[in-house]
Amino acid sequence: MIYLSYLATALVLSAVYYISKPKLRGQYLILSADISWLIFSLGTENYALALQSFVLMCIAFSAIKNWKREGIPL
Repeated sequence: MIYLSYLATALVLSAVYYISKPKLRGQYLILSADISWLIFSLGTENYALALQSFVLMCIAFSAIKNWKREGIPL
């Protein structure tokens, strides 16, 4: 389970790089990271982190929708 936290961290750092461009790929990476953090937090019974991950997933879905509408490239 600990390796999942390293994967989620790597995804977040990659996402920040692409979001700063802006590239839609960053939003997909951040969504993947949020899913990884959600799985990790539920597996370790850290429900505050699970709630945070869920809220950030909802924001990421909204951002993907908005960025696609704006024509931000992948």
